[in-house]
Amino acid sequence: MRKLVLVLLGISLLLGTLCAGDVHFVFGDLMQNPEFLFGFSPSYLLAGAGYRGTALLEGNTTDFQLLLGGGYTNRRLWQDKESGEPIFSDPLIYNVIDLDWSLRFLQGFGDSPLSSRDLITVTLGYEGEYEKAIDSTWAGKDKGIGEGDVPIKKIDEWLDGESSFYPELNGDRIFLGTQLFLNVKLDAIRDDIHTNDGFMANLKLQWGPDFLNREASYFAATANIVGAYTLYNYKNLFSIVIVDRANATYTAGDKVPAFIYGPTSLGRKTRGFNTYTYNTDFSVVNNFDIRLCGPDMGVKGISPRVNLFFDSGYGWGEYVNTDIDSDGFVLASAGVQATVTFFDFIDLGYQVAYLIRGDNYQEGRGSNSAASVTFFLDY
Repeated sequence: MRKLVLVLLGISLLLGTLCAGDVHFVFGDLMQNPEFLFGFSPSYLLAGAGYRGTALLEGNTTDFQLLLGGGYTNRRLWQDKESGEPIFSDPLIYNVIDLDWSLRFLQGFGDSPLSSRDLITVTLGYEGEYEKAIDSTWAGKDKGIGEGDVPIKKIDEWLDGESSFYPELNGDRIFLGTQLFLNVKLDAIRDDIHTNDGFMANLKLQWGPDFLNREASYFAATANIVGAYTLYNYKNLFSIVIVDRANATYTAGDKVPAFIYGPTSLGRKTRGFNTYTYNTDFSVVNNFDIRLCGPDMGVKGISPRVNLFFDSGYGWGEYVNTDIDSDGFVLASAGVQATVTFFDFIDLGYQVAYLIRGDNYQEGRGSNSAASVTFFLDY
C-alpha cells in the first residue's frame, strides 16, 4: 500500500510538471489513515488533469476534468449492527482499499470582484468508487477506542452476517458505487496565506439512485457559506484573519454508504468530535476561526499558522439508514490548531479541542478533550 501511495504522488507531481497551456493539474482530495505511519502521512490521493482549450463563454473558464484516486483509508462506525442505535463501545473498525474516478464539466460565469477567478462556477459530474473492506491491522488489540476494555474485532466477528445499516459491507465486502453531482460555487473572496477578505458560497447536490448502484440509494445536499476579514497584516510577515463558516446538510436514502454520510456527519464538521458520529438527516454547524499566520520559513509560501476556533452545531431527524429519531442534539467545541501551511494548500499540524457540549465517542463519554493530526483548515 505504501508503494501505491508513492506511485500516486509521483504521478501527480509528473502531471503537475507536464501540464502546460490548455492542460493543467487538478487536485481532488488527500486523506490519512491512523494505522498508516500513525496518521502523519497521506494514505489516499485523488488528482488528475483538466483541459481548458475550448471556451463556451468568452472571458470565462470552461474546463473538462478527469481525476483518479486510490489509497488506504480507515473507518470507525458507531451504530449497533442490529438496532442501528448509536454505540459508545466496541465500534466497527476496518480499513478500505479505495479506487475512485471523477469526470467533471465546469463552466464559469461573470468575474469575481476580489480575484481573477470566475464569480460563479457550475460543475456537473459523474463519480465512481470501488471499495474493498479489509480487517484493521489492530484487530485483536485493545487500543482504548470508545468506552470499556474491548479488543478490536475483525469485520466478520463484528457483523456476524449482514446488516441493513452497513450496506457496503454485505456479501463479499466489495462495494462499487456511482453517483451524479451538481455543484454551484459563488466566489467573491481574496484568498492567500496572509490575507482573506470577502465571502464565498457553495451548494452541492449528490444523487446515487438504486439503478446506478447495487448496494446504495441516496441523496445528499450540502450548503456552505464562508466570510473572511483580515484584521491585521504587517508586510505579510504576520497577519490576523477572522473566518466564519456556516454549513447545512440534508442526507436521505434507504442505503446511504459510509463514504457519503461520513463527510456530512455533524461529528465530522464539529472539530474535536468524530467522523461517522451524529450522522442524522439534518445538520447545521457554525465554525469560527481566528487565524494567526507568521512569516515565511525560509521558503516563500511555507509559513507557521495558529488557528483558534469555536464550533457549534445542531443535528436532528433520523439516524442514517434507520427510522430511529435522534430527538435533536447540540454540539460545541473550542480549541487550537498549530500547523505549517504549505503554499496555502495543505496545513499540516496538530489539533487540540475541548468539548463544551456533546459526547466523545472516541475516548468515551467521560472525556471532554480530543487531539488529532490535521491536514487542512476547512474553508
